[in-house]
Parts: sequence; C-alpha cells; structure tokens
Amino acid sequence: MSVEYRLRFDLRVPDTQVCEVIVTQAGLIEERREVIVLGRSLGKPEEEHGEMIVFQGTGIFCFFHPESSLGQSIIEEAFGFRPTKNITFRIDKFEHYEDGILNMLCTCIAIIKSCTSDCVLLENGDIPLLLRKRGHLTLQSGDSYWSAKLEFMAREIGDPYIFKPMSVI
Repeated sequence: MSVEYRLRFDLRVPDTQVCEVIVTQAGLIEERREVIVLGRSLGKPEEEHGEMIVFQGTGIFCFFHPESSLGQSIIEEAFGFRPTKNITFRIDKFEHYEDGILNMLCTCIAIIKSCTSDCVLLENGDIPLLLRKRGHLTLQSGDSYWSAKLEFMAREIGDPYIFKPMSVI
C-alpha cells in the first residue's frame, strides 16, 4: 500500500531542466518513459496524451507528466493558477516510508528552487500541504507530522512563508 503526493506547478522552464534537477539534485534515477492517457478535455471527443517519465529512489517512485485539462481546471479554481505539469510521488507506507518522505521533500525543494513558478503540494490529491503563489509560501497549519517538515522545506526554498489553515479541495 502506498501514499501519494502531487506537486502541481506551472512550468516555465524546459522539461529537461526539471528532469536534470530530479536526477542531479534529488538523486533519483530515471527508470523509463512512456506515453500515457491524461483524460479528455471537456467538450472534446479525443483523449489527451502526454509523456510520463518515471524516476525511482529509496522508498519512492516519482511520475513526471503534463497536467490534464481537468486537473488544470480544478487547481485553477481552488488555488488561482493553472498548472502545466504534475509530479506524483508514490511512497510505500510499509517499506522505507521515512526514506521516501525525505526523497520527496528533497525533490520538491530542488524543483521549487529551480522553477520560480506557482505550485501546490497535495497529499492524496486533495489536502494542500504547501502552496507557492507569486513567490510567497503558505504552509498547512495544525498537522504535527508535517509542521517541522514544511518549515524545513520553506527555509530551504528561501521564499517568505506563513502557516495557515488551507481547505481540502
């Protein structure tokens, strides 16, 4: 059984730069590339496709791919920006969990520092943990497990930050 986290962001740099950051700064290994179905756009009969790049590290799988039209709409409505990319982190709950969390944190920090775009980190796809808007970070408050980890991330990223309750989407 695994837990999923998603970093959704508006990419303003080439995909290759994000892949380089994931490999060189976060230390994950590229495992494979494949074409995936992202879904259907509203009002369009054809499916959206995109390339997914899979990375692996201790306790973690990382899936980097374009954001679907539906995902873009949901994030835009909830957080006020339209993401173009999605990185899904899948962490095994029973084997190397803390290593997986640490690898995810390091990957997120490296990506957020290298891409100055707006982004949101979601737990299980709907619980916001970290939101970056226009260079300011909002960190989810009230979660004893995440508070220290989020503050560590914010300090490493270097953007001004506040703790504030954020609603589930």
